[in-house]
Amino acid sequence: MQFKKEYNNLPKTEKDRIIKQYKIEVRYAAILKRTPNPARARLYKKLYDDFYRRLPENPLKIRAKKKGYIKNKTQRQTKLLLPFLTKSTNVIEIGSGDFSLTIGLSTYVNYIMGVDVSDENISKNQIIPDNVEIFIAKHSTSMPNKKNVFHLAYSNQLLEHFHPKDLKIHLSNIYSLLRITGKYVFQTPHKYFGPHDVTKYFHDRPRGFHLKEYNNFELFLILNKAGFRKVKLLTGLKGYRIHLPIQFSIIIELFLLLFPYQIRKDLSLLTPFRKFINGHIIATK
Repeated sequence: MQFKKEYNNLPKTEKDRIIKQYKIEVRYAAILKRTPNPARARLYKKLYDDFYRRLPENPLKIRAKKKGYIKNKTQRQTKLLLPFLTKSTNVIEIGSGDFSLTIGLSTYVNYIMGVDVSDENISKNQIIPDNVEIFIAKHSTSMPNKKNVFHLAYSNQLLEHFHPKDLKIHLSNIYSLLRITGKYVFQTPHKYFGPHDVTKYFHDRPRGFHLKEYNNFELFLILNKAGFRKVKLLTGLKGYRIHLPIQFSIIIELFLLLFPYQIRKDLSLLTPFRKFINGHIIATK
């Protein structure tokens, strides 16, 4: 294990937590990678529930207790999604975590369902509105039996947690849940900036719960195989929303691929490149 400068600059208590988290994630990720389906799909819930119990100070649970953070996150994501929403819209959020966004969006839509493999991060005092349904998945790729129901599916920082084979199943499931012209809007960490899981302090590639990180070219191919007919990148520049054909981002990615890892990462983080390869994917059925 090598310690990067980002780790060395942290306070000791944070270093101790990261080492503990690192050991759990790397071990559980290795189990997921070597376990075939259908056993792997059932393992997600077991391992994530155990992870949250063994590491109650994990960043997700700590942030979930901060009302200011939750409010800011919900407002930011709501602003992103509002142009897609009306009072007749049916929405499904996958990977809901603490379900704050699912509940926050309920005032803008007809019906919304939140999906997660764990209920460990739901506040015990949370009030669930009448047009909200919570679905705790029995395994990683299980989805409610609601084909052709939803106008919009949304996830944030989710796809990287799937085994690559399970991601294909996930996208096919989302496709079946959506109505014709329905959209799947999601964001997943771009691999050129990565890794983005706890192993970023030690490695150049993810080895923890981020089983695989993607670039837009890889996502475009997988989405096409799942049946999505149109794929765009939603990004922003100086306060303006920009919808780009995904092919534009792919051309930039191919250029950046000419460089070795560290130079590619440094270039990718520069605003002109970052804005045109990193954002939310919009896949239309």
